[in-house]
Amino acid sequence: MLGAQRRRVVVKMGANWIRKANFAYYWAGPETIDMYAKVKYLGIHGLGHLVDEDAYTKAYQEEGLRRMMASGVNALFFTYSWGWPPRAEADGRRVARNFIKLCKKNNVRTLAYMQLSNYVWKAFHDEIPESKNWECTDKEGNPVPYMGVHRGRRYLCVNNDGWRSYLKGLMKEALKAGSDGVFFDNMVRPDHPGADCWCQVCRNRIRERLVSKGFNLSEEAILRRSLSYQDPVGREIYRLRVDSITDHIRGLSAYARSVRADVVVTSNWALVDNFSWWGEEPKEIASLEDMILMESFTLARVRRGCIVNTVRAYKRAKCLAKGKRHVAVSYPVFAAEAPAYSAPTPVQLKLGIAEAAACVSSLVLPATERFTDKYTILTADEFEAQRTAAREYYSFVDANWDLYEGHESICNLGVFEPGYMKWASSQIYPYALGVEQTLIQSQIPFDIIDELDGNLEPYRALVLPNILLLSQVHCDKLKDYVERGGSLVLVGHPGIYTESYEYRGDYGVKEILGISYPHGTEIWAERKEARVVFLPSIDAKTSACDISCVEDGVLLPRGYQLLKNAVLWALHGTASVELGNLPHPYVFVEITGAEEKRAVVHLLNYKYFETLKNIKLTVRPGFDVQKASLVSPELGEQNLILKSVNEGVQTVIPELRIYDIVVLE
Repeated sequence: MLGAQRRRVVVKMGANWIRKANFAYYWAGPETIDMYAKVKYLGIHGLGHLVDEDAYTKAYQEEGLRRMMASGVNALFFTYSWGWPPRAEADGRRVARNFIKLCKKNNVRTLAYMQLSNYVWKAFHDEIPESKNWECTDKEGNPVPYMGVHRGRRYLCVNNDGWRSYLKGLMKEALKAGSDGVFFDNMVRPDHPGADCWCQVCRNRIRERLVSKGFNLSEEAILRRSLSYQDPVGREIYRLRVDSITDHIRGLSAYARSVRADVVVTSNWALVDNFSWWGEEPKEIASLEDMILMESFTLARVRRGCIVNTVRAYKRAKCLAKGKRHVAVSYPVFAAEAPAYSAPTPVQLKLGIAEAAACVSSLVLPATERFTDKYTILTADEFEAQRTAAREYYSFVDANWDLYEGHESICNLGVFEPGYMKWASSQIYPYALGVEQTLIQSQIPFDIIDELDGNLEPYRALVLPNILLLSQVHCDKLKDYVERGGSLVLVGHPGIYTESYEYRGDYGVKEILGISYPHGTEIWAERKEARVVFLPSIDAKTSACDISCVEDGVLLPRGYQLLKNAVLWALHGTASVELGNLPHPYVFVEITGAEEKRAVVHLLNYKYFETLKNIKLTVRPGFDVQKASLVSPELGEQNLILKSVNEGVQTVIPELRIYDIVVLE
């Protein structure tokens, strides 16, 4: 029976220290302080805000580092270069090199921050005149401003040898100074303005690529094409951009490892939750790096009846990582561009650390942000309570490391989101987020998967959230999955297009459903051991906001209860984990394991000001459970009483304040 087989978890790491590292992010360095204090090159960003220069300066000295270490942090992302030329940031780099030495003396790992794709153009033009030739240009030959509007920064062409050579020199300088790794900010996606380069180097490459594919077009004709997957020319231009970005990362990664064999290389994947950067294209880049670092996600809380969380992002990054050399890492940005924003509360930091640990990932503490009326840093005097909270939870994770080391999700539900879905992301994205949010707030553990080639035996059911595009290969594999007893929950209009966005005129899974497109009626059908649910009209739309926006969360779909019931029915009422006696839905649950005879259930209460009592926990880990114990930062350790239930065991958790772990053996 599908869903009964226990997954064999194999997790391979890059540098050994990465997984156990407790990270913080020193975004501001000395040159950044100077930038804000003098209001230079800011364009649209926060003009005139006060800068806590004293706190920033101390952060790079013994006093600040010891405060950061006292919060449990043992690894730091820090600014080595913010995109200024060498002479302009010479003082900042000197401070950075001294900081590396200070960190090494105190056994703190360092990753040097530098820009991958943009620079402060006026300063570079003055100091290195030939840098004008490095810049990304649009179709009219104009420089492309950072983020499309930033007056002080411009994008660089990822294919330009001059810029590549400069970055290699910058990396070598930081690594020779003793940094344990490099972190590249602003990695551009293929559909990003920073990748939309039409300099002469890129024009030549585009022309060569198209000719090799049999397209003999004039330059004017090429310039008129767009990045549409339905346009074969646009498709090739898109793929060339992917190749260019990948080649850029490959060259930098190889060079860094030639300087220092044990170096850690990572870049800012930004909104990996955005489906425009998804699928086959990023996988090679992921394999070239040691971590997937995502920015612009917020710490967890309850807002507008929903859990604002980073779980989806962790799961999507884990899908890209494939358990290979790297670990999914996320850091939140609290300040964004809001006119005023309060500092993270101590409980928010606890929840963030616990959420990351439960997802077998790491939170990078946001050490530098704009809080209320000034830019400051977590080492400042007023954040003692936050540092204490972080230390408490980091100490808990460290003390119970055997409950995290090598663990991966062992749930029995998969959400299938193939890579090519990005071509219809505007139509699929809201449904995918709505499905994921429903599962999170229904306490149903799930994995995100982007292929059907691997072992599907652990999954008793798969959910397809309005996957309009389906390849024939995937349609056939879904049919085989159902024939072997696997259940499906199909939302929307699955497979009415091929993976190349060619209109089928019918459902790609027509044989499974037994109906033709369009069909507006629900189907709840049993196919021997399998169950198939078709929900064609469920409103799974989310809020219109960007999920990275700190002040907005993803809304539950209006049909979330129907969707929840469909998933539970497809699972034959045997989800990996079930919670009972919950007074509210703001609890996240995850089940992980690394050994054949042990499972770990993580529970987080996002409504932390309301302590939950006597939670009924049912677990189906796929083996005979002999004992259960509770481990919690708030409650300590205690044994739990077990009883057998349908295909699993049941126990009662006496209390959940913020974070509990139940260990089954």
